[in-house]
Amino acid sequence: MPRRVLQGTVVSDKGDKTVIVRVERRLMHPVYKKYIRMSKRYAAHDEDNGFHTGDRVMIEESRPISKRKRWRVVGRLGETRASRAATAGKVIDDTATDTGASTAAALETEAPGAEAPGAEAPGVEAPGAEAPKAETSETETSEAEAPDTEAPEGAAARGAGPVGAGSGDGGDTGAGAEAGA
Repeated sequence: MPRRVLQGTVVSDKGDKTVIVRVERRLMHPVYKKYIRMSKRYAAHDEDNGFHTGDRVMIEESRPISKRKRWRVVGRLGETRASRAATAGKVIDDTATDTGASTAAALETEAPGAEAPGAEAPGVEAPGAEAPKAETSETETSEAEAPDTEAPEGAAARGAGPVGAGSGDGGDTGAGAEAGA
C-alpha cells in the first residue's frame, strides 16, 4: 500500500529532530456550500534539523518514531523565507520570529552617522528660514485686555471656567458661594 504524502508549512522547529507541520485542506460546508479551510498539525521527523519555521515541506507517512511522530519530512517545496531573503540580498535575524516581531523591523538598522531627514547641526540656519518672533499676536493681547463678560461675578471671583467645569460634586464650596447666593 502506498504511503500518504502531504504538503504543509512548518510552524514550530523547537524540538530536537522534530518539526510541527500545519497541513491545510479546503472542503465545502455541507449546509452553506461555502469552502472553508481546515488545518491539522502533524509532528514530523527531521533528522538533520534542516527545516525551520515558515518552510513549505512535504511529509510522508512512516512507521511510529515516537508517541506522536508518525510522519517524516521528505523535502522542501518552493520558496522559503530564507531563500526569499537571500534573493533580496538581506540576512535574516533568526532571533526575530513571526510571532509579533516584524521581520522587516528586525532587518533594518540605522547606519552610523546617519541623521533624520531635515535635521541639521545646531547653530546652522536653513536658507530662507526666519528667526522666531518674540511678539504676541493681536488675538492674544485683545483677549488679555478684554474684561470677562461671560462669567457671573461670583464665578469670576472663584476663578471658575465655563458651565460644568467645576469639581463635579455639584456643591459650591468656594469663597464666592455665599456672595452669589
